[in-house]
Amino acid sequence: MDDLDGRIEVIAEFFWGKPTRSTPGELRFGAHGSKSLDRVNKRWFDHETQKGGNVVTLIRENIPGGNEPGAVQKFLTDTFGAEFEHYQAPVEDLSVLRRPDEPQRIVATYEYYDADGVLAYMVHRMGPRKTFWQQLPDGRKPKDDPDFRALPFHLPELLAQPDQPVWIVEGEKDVLTLEAHGLIATCNHGGAGSWHECHAEWLRGRKCVILPDNDEAGRNHANKVAASLAGRAEVIKIVELAGLEEKGDVTDWLETHSIAELKRIVKAVAPVAKIETRIPIMSMADVMAMPPTEWLVQDLIPQNSIAMIYGASGSGKTFLVLSMLAAISQGRNWFDKWTSSGCVVLVAGEGVGGLRKRLLAYQEAHGMDIDAPLLIVPRAVNLMDDEDVGALIETIEMIRADRQVRMVVFDTLARSMQGEADENSAQAMGQAITAMDRVRNAFKCAVVPIHHTGKDGGKERGARGSTALIGACDTSIFVARHDGDLVEVAVQKQKDAEALLPMFFRSKKVQFQAHALDDIEDSIVLKMCEETPQDVKSATLSTAQHRVLEALTEALIRYGRVPAMEGVTWRCVREEQWREIALDMTISQSGPEADRKAFVRAAQALVGRGYVEKRSGWVWNVEMALNRTNPEDFAE
Repeated sequence: MDDLDGRIEVIAEFFWGKPTRSTPGELRFGAHGSKSLDRVNKRWFDHETQKGGNVVTLIRENIPGGNEPGAVQKFLTDTFGAEFEHYQAPVEDLSVLRRPDEPQRIVATYEYYDADGVLAYMVHRMGPRKTFWQQLPDGRKPKDDPDFRALPFHLPELLAQPDQPVWIVEGEKDVLTLEAHGLIATCNHGGAGSWHECHAEWLRGRKCVILPDNDEAGRNHANKVAASLAGRAEVIKIVELAGLEEKGDVTDWLETHSIAELKRIVKAVAPVAKIETRIPIMSMADVMAMPPTEWLVQDLIPQNSIAMIYGASGSGKTFLVLSMLAAISQGRNWFDKWTSSGCVVLVAGEGVGGLRKRLLAYQEAHGMDIDAPLLIVPRAVNLMDDEDVGALIETIEMIRADRQVRMVVFDTLARSMQGEADENSAQAMGQAITAMDRVRNAFKCAVVPIHHTGKDGGKERGARGSTALIGACDTSIFVARHDGDLVEVAVQKQKDAEALLPMFFRSKKVQFQAHALDDIEDSIVLKMCEETPQDVKSATLSTAQHRVLEALTEALIRYGRVPAMEGVTWRCVREEQWREIALDMTISQSGPEADRKAFVRAAQALVGRGYVEKRSGWVWNVEMALNRTNPEDFAE
């Protein structure tokens, strides 16, 4: 059995596929992580069906006739026979997996009465294998009666004393235990997960105490009961009893504690102010009461966000970020945008050598207090290493004093994903995102990864690596250098606000002399353009680019499907399908050959500016993918 427990992860993957989330203590399966596996205790749980158990119950729940004698052993032999021969407990010795020969029998019967004291149905507890089944007084099953309605256990008793608090537990045994101590108690039949609104209706205006069993199913059940009582019960308390073993209940607790002690604990617990549900719920009033977006850099970077800044090498990303950091640290406007002042941190993964000249040039052009709280970490911090991320948080905490940390920049993301991390892996990128979220949550600050565009035949395309990053970002800012000294800054994604129109800057060479006897040096600072420059070639889409983007929309309508590609959950088309539609349209007005050349130029421009993303021969519309918009909504 011990060896079989050690194979629970292999067996879970056999039934559920590869895990969608993995930590040292837990695996999660399914698109929404509805199935979990405790890697330490070798237990599984299905949060949708509220079922769980050990490796044997996992097999029984997932094979036809799983409870039949020998079914588990046959499954192991047929499926894993050769593999299990290498373990200490071979399949043929697993007699413990067979059902006991002792027949099932009724060991207890619990009677459910309606409000008039008439017997409505019975619940039979079976043994030796603990199971339950319900029976109507005439011998039928409840499902055979279309008028059947579930009732709280011992309904007449709780109705007879309307001023007394009602203690809600998970099973009939616990109800009887509490009643033996003079309390009014109830439960639903069917155990955890089987409480419904019809049970809560009987408890309007009552003071209710919910005592969950000590396991995840019990806590989920308690939250479900509390949610149903909200707006009905006068008072709701959820009381978890300390010292219980796993799956323990109030009957177990009272074996070593008194009822007076239980009452004292309940009295000290505050009523539930807001129901904790497994999926968060907000009312319209909650949403409307939310504050507007709080900006770190006005209209550009929100506070407490992840904001990616990306572009090709030499596009001006670091110059842009340094100017932001300097402005925030000194409480100044960033060009024509106000900022929230505070401490800022630059994790200089590519080294600090080049920063010297850039900061001296900024000081010469704008003036700067060198004691301003702009802190620089002179090495990369590995986002794939929990200990390294923890050391960064601890270091910032020690150095920031009482100053609010406003921004932490990772320059670059690639330098911050060390070891064997693959930028194209959604799992690796997810780990980096989790680490950045850890920093963000520690200081309630903006975290800014500086990232590169990808390469495809020497032409720029969207942000490099897995699209999991763009999905996790609150803000995405693309930086591009045009011919000469012109730098374009385009907001491609702004989750909670309208995206700004593109901003344009000129690179301005500044000369400086660090010390009186030093040589004169120079570096670059950015100067904001007051108007859109006339010489910018990609400030807006050209007619050909518009036509080719329309062709992609049409191709997505005709041929779009979700490919079997990691991290992609939206409709895509093959490049040749996009080209086919585009070449059926008039692009250049100069014939088929000119159309083919115009398509290539326009497609490359759309990919380079981030309107379209391309990977492994598939292409998609970035805006549609981010917003999960149907291509039909873009069609004219």
